[in-house]
Amino acid sequence: MKIKIISDSGLVYNPNSVMDAEELINDYREVLDPRINDGAGQLQWFNSLSTESQLRYIGAMWDIEYEIEC
Repeated sequence: MKIKIISDSGLVYNPNSVMDAEELINDYREVLDPRINDGAGQLQWFNSLSTESQLRYIGAMWDIEYEIEC
């Protein structure tokens, strides 16, 4: 699944860039440190979500707007 970044308040992802959804999901997984703040539990919960739910969650947490590309 591809996504198009509409906006990113953190200025990490360029507007109008298209990327594989899994790339964004893996970027989020990398910031979950299992050694602190129950990162392991958070990662386990996050991995239990559907891809669409993971994207919505990342969008809310990182203030990223995106659209799914066909």
